[in-house]
Amino acid sequence: MFDPKKLMDTAIDQVQKSGSSHGSRGEVDDILYKMSRDLEEVRMKNRELTERLNDLDMQFNHLKNLLNRNDRRY
Repeated sequence: MFDPKKLMDTAIDQVQKSGSSHGSRGEVDDILYKMSRDLEEVRMKNRELTERLNDLDMQFNHLKNLLNRNDRRY
């Protein structure tokens, strides 16, 4: 399952490890690359969830309008 907190915790752990061991520039670049890739994944998931939420909101409003229309008939 997708877990943004776990992504951030992993990234922070990697940065702390590289800082404490005086990691090379290559290690830092690798961590930054992984973090930016993970951030893009978070953005894509956010977009997907936002689109799904908007779809559900539209469906809910449609059903609510149908119910209101039916209530007025009686």
